[in-house]
Amino acid sequence: MRSTFVCITALALTACGPTQEEQQAAAEAAAAYHLLDPSSAQFREVEFRDEDTVCGQINGKNRMGAYSGFTNFVSYRTPSGEWLAEIVTTSSFAQDLYSTLCIVEEEPVPDADPRPDAQMESQADPAEAPIEGSTSNPQNDSPAEASCVGQWGLGDDYFYLDYAAKEVNFIQMDTEDFSARYRVKGMEIRYEAGGEEFAITCNGSTATDTNLVTGRTRTFEALRN
Repeated sequence: MRSTFVCITALALTACGPTQEEQQAAAEAAAAYHLLDPSSAQFREVEFRDEDTVCGQINGKNRMGAYSGFTNFVSYRTPSGEWLAEIVTTSSFAQDLYSTLCIVEEEPVPDADPRPDAQMESQADPAEAPIEGSTSNPQNDSPAEASCVGQWGLGDDYFYLDYAAKEVNFIQMDTEDFSARYRVKGMEIRYEAGGEEFAITCNGSTATDTNLVTGRTRTFEALRN
């Protein structure tokens, strides 16, 4: 009788459901479903916020076969056990959902220790102190890049900078998505597309994309800066 009970218990333990690795794979597959080429999906910084929520970054190929750059995604499990996902560049709903489920508020900084010797120990070397006005992203090496941190939208079109790859990435609903290597000139982000040169300038609430050949401009609004 005892051996029968042990066997039943062991079977129950092995039938508890999918493992965390399997759940993560399902969450990533739900995010990859939104890509033009789901099989090209790359993931990084993927983690469970709770047993029903997975946050991370996803990258995939565009219509030209080039990777568009990593962007944030959130996957969530429905009561029926199905995994659904949103990529933050697709809609304002996706951005709000990511902010609600994935962004953790920072703990308040405690007051400084009033002891004189503790204050002396906490003082940083001036040579190592951050430069005033610098961005928190260590990959931003110019004011032009720092001012263009975030996502910018114009109707159904979006763009953002991939600092690691030094690329400007456009996600466009009516035409093909594309990525182009950029360079910094003064306060401008310069790139080439279709044999023409373009310049992007960002000022906090808007970003202006100017065709330097025709003079045509497009003004994007800040979506998530």
